[in-house]
Amino acid sequence: MTTEPRVGRADLHIHSLASDGTAGVEAILDHVEARGDLDVISISDHERIDAALAAQSMARDRGLRVEVVVGEEITTLGGHLLALFLDRPIRPYRSMRTSILAVHDAGGLA
Repeated sequence: MTTEPRVGRADLHIHSLASDGTAGVEAILDHVEARGDLDVISISDHERIDAALAAQSMARDRGLRVEVVVGEEITTLGGHLLALFLDRPIRPYRSMRTSILAVHDAGGLA
């Protein structure tokens, strides 16, 4: 019997009340858990990662099945840049290239 590989579902661009979202971290996690169809989320607020770090910790502490990736939506001189897998915020208002390099230097994905 062959089992098909499972394809997961992700929403990698969620804003919380920490930037321009409409829900706090706990409400976001409750909603995601109630829906049950997402395997990975990223809280990607503008210019900050504190809510994403809180969500990651809260999901782990509550034993939720969803994985929380720490993200940030960085304002660059060329537009917005989504950065994932961060452990520190990236300074905004630089060129797109400089911002991407800063994300990569921090071990993140841009």
